[in-house]
Amino acid sequence: MKISVTSNIKEFKKDLKWHERKPMPFATALALTRTAQAVQKAIILRIPRIFNVTKKWWLKQQPTGIKIKPAKKGISPTSEVYTKAHWGLRQEEGGIKTPHTGAHILVPTKIVPKYGRKAGGAAKIIAGKKAIKHSGNPIITLRSGKKVIARRKGKKRNPIEIMYHVVPKAVINARWGFKMTAKAQALRHFPRELKKAFDYAMKHRR
Repeated sequence: MKISVTSNIKEFKKDLKWHERKPMPFATALALTRTAQAVQKAIILRIPRIFNVTKKWWLKQQPTGIKIKPAKKGISPTSEVYTKAHWGLRQEEGGIKTPHTGAHILVPTKIVPKYGRKAGGAAKIIAGKKAIKHSGNPIITLRSGKKVIARRKGKKRNPIEIMYHVVPKAVINARWGFKMTAKAQALRHFPRELKKAFDYAMKHRR
């Protein structure tokens, strides 16, 4: 998923004198890149407030991180803010989540600790002494027909606590606001960054 940041700089250039037009390609590319960096920062700051995160997958050095592609001088300079997280678009627009691998999705309940929400966390809970298993299978079927992964609260057979709901698919509500944040930040930062970049380009004759 990505957002591209462009400009209508051609209209702006019409009002410039000839010697002021020369640095515009450099200034525009610089302003777009700096705007993309501002968008990147704003999106990253929002993530812990929106998602129940267990690891910092959004850092730019991560494969799934929020990254930018700098703008280059040219006819239509464009900078980009993007992520290769396969779940990104679904969190942005909503939709149906199906298993990435396997046949089921494990939906953690509120009582699942943080480690149980990380990759491999469910396996640790299933391997625990209190986990309920039937013939070695951790997925049990309740009287209601629902499939769950559960464990005993104490040493006795009952009561039990449900750790995960086992489902073939799940409905994901749109909640990220990636595009909304990007648009708001671009409108806020680009005019200011363009002025700064233009002044810099004029001063250093770029």
